[in-house]
Amino acid sequence: MNVGSALTPIGNPQNLFIWQTRGIGFGEFMAAMLPLVGLLTLSLVLATVLAFPARPVVVRPAQRPVNRRLLWVSCLLYPGFIVAAEVGAAVVAALANLIALRLARVEGLWREFHLWSLPALVLALGVAALAHYVV
Repeated sequence: MNVGSALTPIGNPQNLFIWQTRGIGFGEFMAAMLPLVGLLTLSLVLATVLAFPARPVVVRPAQRPVNRRLLWVSCLLYPGFIVAAEVGAAVVAALANLIALRLARVEGLWREFHLWSLPALVLALGVAALAHYVV
């Protein structure tokens, strides 16, 4: 269960689609999602307490070092994406970010994009186009 991605309009592809079709602001979307996310978070905490016995947490060092290039590219692109999404250009901004990330040559990122994000983006665009013609 990924509760965190449900809160923001950019947390997952379906939220991005919902946000753009509703025409509401970033903060307004988060305010609308907060009760649901709060309930989901409480449910997740309760399920975790009931399902897993209490035991010490062991923290191991990361297997791979932090990819600093990806970190900097992402930090530089994120504010521009939020601004573009606020003015209704989220799809264009998302595609521009993907191109920039591809140019950053982050190993494995493009494969993951093709496996998950690209199909979700194509599906969302298809649904949006269909809804435009039906309505």
